[in-house]
Amino acid sequence: MKILYKGLLALVFVIAESALVTIALQIGGSAIGAVPMLLYSSLLGTLVILVVIYLQDRGKELSVLVKDRKGVAILFVAGLFGFGVGTLALTWGTIGTTPSVSAIVYRTYPIMIAIFTPLALKQRVSRRQLFALILGIVGVAIVLSDGGLATVNMAELPYVALVMFSALATAASTLAIRAYNTSTSAYMLLGNLSSLALAILLILFFHMSIALTFSIPVVLSILLIGGIEMGVGTLLFYYCYRTFSTTTAGLGMLAIPFLTVMLSFALLGTPIHSYYFVAAIMLTLGVLVQEGVFKAPEHISSKNATAHAQIYDITSAFLDTNVEAIRRVVRGNGRVLAVKLHNANYGKVRDMLAQSQAEDTGSNIVYTHADDRYVSRDQERFITEIIGREDHETVLIVAGQPDKGEGLLNDIFASLSDSGNVPSAERASR
Repeated sequence: MKILYKGLLALVFVIAESALVTIALQIGGSAIGAVPMLLYSSLLGTLVILVVIYLQDRGKELSVLVKDRKGVAILFVAGLFGFGVGTLALTWGTIGTTPSVSAIVYRTYPIMIAIFTPLALKQRVSRRQLFALILGIVGVAIVLSDGGLATVNMAELPYVALVMFSALATAASTLAIRAYNTSTSAYMLLGNLSSLALAILLILFFHMSIALTFSIPVVLSILLIGGIEMGVGTLLFYYCYRTFSTTTAGLGMLAIPFLTVMLSFALLGTPIHSYYFVAAIMLTLGVLVQEGVFKAPEHISSKNATAHAQIYDITSAFLDTNVEAIRRVVRGNGRVLAVKLHNANYGKVRDMLAQSQAEDTGSNIVYTHADDRYVSRDQERFITEIIGREDHETVLIVAGQPDKGEGLLNDIFASLSDSGNVPSAERASR
């Protein structure tokens, strides 16, 4: 399936380049300073994203976003924290520790994501995911205690705290971009511009030197951070998070600390301690106890709604849709929700929808996985995979505002339940 293959290829690329990030920050930050490093990186990132935006649609998506003041404000603030403040904290933290320690601790951001995912995206975090996150906490504790768990390395503690703050900033910005569903490249442009503005303000206020050391390691570090990490690399990063669930995609990248430890030793001669691997293994175990990587996240019903069915969030299947009506939904704060119905029950639902003329109920668009007006063949296969549809089942889909879509789906199931037509497998788990 093309969507899954694209997601996996993007994930592999992100793992490879992300393993070099803390190494590049150590080299560049130590040579020219964290703030100048941010200045040159965000400047390069801005230029790269402008080229990407032009190649994508000649800037049409960006022109639409500019008219949305709320969207611009949300994404500017998210970019400021995720790119600007987060990158500065990660750079300072890495300089004060090592690229290996920084890479391991920074991978706690899935923990931050899992804490806020139910509130931000109304997606459940499974018990297995929570257990995986506990393993991550233990891994960080091993790093802080130099492998002993009984004491804390006080000299490194402030720098580790900076790295954890950077992880929190990354988690918050990740949830913001996934919840708002705007153009990722537009968000990237705002993130780079906000970072550039922050760097300029800090340089002017503190009278910092912006002299650039033209050594090959420093130039390569700026190219990696600005051109890839704050450019195409982060575009692919968010593509992974939109294709897969937030918690699972984050945990899927926990191979990065292993690569960083080895590359830091090879490139910088950073000592390798056995507890690095113990900590990284604890984090990686989180991947192994995950539920299926390709499962759609479960939507959490609102407080005032009665859950008659398990509702899935399948917005990621339609991020690249060519259907304008669906495109408008996923480019705002709308969601695409779905439930599984037995084929026989869908026949009854279809009649119900036709009678009430609910095929297009205002802001909601109602269709099925097999409706070629809205669903391509590749999207149909992707939905079948992530939602676990069987041959005897139909996926009923509602695109629009999540509360309204949820209400419509629950009303349909309530009607079927009252008539005794809903098998227990279709009902929401209590």
